[in-house]
Amino acid sequence: MNNNSNTPSKTEGKIDQNIGNVKEGLGNVTGQEKMQSEGTAQRGQGEANETAANVTDFVKNIPNKAEGAVKGVMNSFTGGSSGNN
Repeated sequence: MNNNSNTPSKTEGKIDQNIGNVKEGLGNVTGQEKMQSEGTAQRGQGEANETAANVTDFVKNIPNKAEGAVKGVMNSFTGGSSGNN
């Protein structure tokens, strides 16, 4: 599954993983190797998309985390949380 924005989606990744698992299981049960391998590939693609979405979210939040860390260090020197003692 692909969304329109080229941004990885955790939801779409999970959907692909679940559909892939179903296809893989049905392929195993029915002896259809093509369906089983398609399911394996779709599940793998879903895992990759979910990981990419997690990395994207992490990178987007780095500035906020850095700002919070700097404020924490400053507060440790000033002894306050707002800078107004």
